[in-house]
Amino acid sequence: MGPAEGLRPIHLPDPPFWWPPAPGWWLLAVVTVLSLAALWLLRRWRRRTAVRRLALQELLALQEAFAQHTDDQRLVSALSALLRRVAIATCQERHAYTVHALTGADWLRFLDQNWPEQPFQGGIGRLLIALPYHHPQGMHSSLRTEERTALLALCQRWLTEFSLPGRLKV
Repeated sequence: MGPAEGLRPIHLPDPPFWWPPAPGWWLLAVVTVLSLAALWLLRRWRRRTAVRRLALQELLALQEAFAQHTDDQRLVSALSALLRRVAIATCQERHAYTVHALTGADWLRFLDQNWPEQPFQGGIGRLLIALPYHHPQGMHSSLRTEERTALLALCQRWLTEFSLPGRLKV
C-alpha cells in the first residue's frame, strides 16, 4: 500500500454565494448612485441658468454696442427686448404667449412682480416704455449718464434675480 492510499479525498468548500455582496460592492453602488444624482442635478442647474448667463452676456454686448452708436432709444429698445426674451424663455409654455402680449404698464407690472419697491413702474424702469417712442429730435429722447447707468443696473439686477413665482401674475 502506498502512502497516498490511506488519505481521505479532499472536499472543497461550497463556492461563496454572490449575495450579499462584499462591503466594497455596496460602497461602489452608493458612490455610483450619488455620482449619477449629482450629475443630473448639475445638468439641470446648468440648463436653468443658461438663459441667465446668455442674457448677462448679451447685456454686456449691448453696453459695448452703445459705446459705438450712442443711441439711447436703440439701447432702451434692445434692453426691453432682452428682458422680454428672457421672460418668455423662462416661462412655462402656457404663459409664454401671455408674457409676449404684455405691453405698457402691464409689462412693467410683470417686471416688478418680485420686488416690493417697484423700480420699473415707479422708477427709472418707466423709460423702457416711454423712451423708445419719443421723437428723436425731442428734448427727452436722450438720457443723462446717471439715468442710463441706473437703467442698465436695474436690468442687470432683474436678469440676475429674476425668477417666476409659483403663479404667474399678469
